[in-house]
Amino acid sequence: MHILEAGQKFERYSILRQLGQGSAGVSYEAQDSRLKNTVVLKLVHPWSELSHAARRQFFRDMQVLSVLIHPCLATVLNYGEAAGQLYVVRRYSNNGSLLGNEGRLWFNPPLAVKDAFTYTYQLSQALHLIHSYDYVHGALTFSNILISEQPQAEAESAPLLLSDAGLAQFVRRFGQLQQDRLPMTAAPEQFEGQITPASDQYALAILLSVWLTGRPPFAGTPAEIERLKRSGAIPALQARLTVEQEGII
Repeated sequence: MHILEAGQKFERYSILRQLGQGSAGVSYEAQDSRLKNTVVLKLVHPWSELSHAARRQFFRDMQVLSVLIHPCLATVLNYGEAAGQLYVVRRYSNNGSLLGNEGRLWFNPPLAVKDAFTYTYQLSQALHLIHSYDYVHGALTFSNILISEQPQAEAESAPLLLSDAGLAQFVRRFGQLQQDRLPMTAAPEQFEGQITPASDQYALAILLSVWLTGRPPFAGTPAEIERLKRSGAIPALQARLTVEQEGII
């Protein structure tokens, strides 16, 4: 995979800047010359030549995932292959992800309990839609939750968007990961290379825990965290929660 520079063209997209790089690919802010709007162009890893079967699977996956519509899903605008490079184009968010400047300012944990559960519920509905089509997100973490708008204290808005559904799973299945390190939200079974809808739910519970307490539920070295997760440990949240809220987590 070639890293693109500002001013370069990829298909009908003019590169403005690189946004970031993760296990699923490299993302760029780009200008769509046909629609005259700003988008995110992701060049999908996997750093190795793909078989025809893998390419067919990519197009089958994206055909389904691109038509899923939900207020908390980042819309897929286009996808394809050019010169052997798979790519996905999605809606651009000026506010970036929860790890960006606005994300750290507007969603700085610990959040109010009501807000934390509201955002979690909204994201869970988007995940439920993905799962109902027999797909999983596969890499739910702060970096692929985008911010569509600033949260408003008195409004039941849906300011968060899930992005990159299914891409990490595709790369893990058919590609060659650039890094083996799993995100802090990884479920125990992911250490064995397995992933199910329950894995996404586990990741969502980790995010909720961080929103409620201001810190990850598991601490230590990567090996220690893996051991804790494999043991089935559920750390105390040290937050003011009702019995029902504890049960949800």
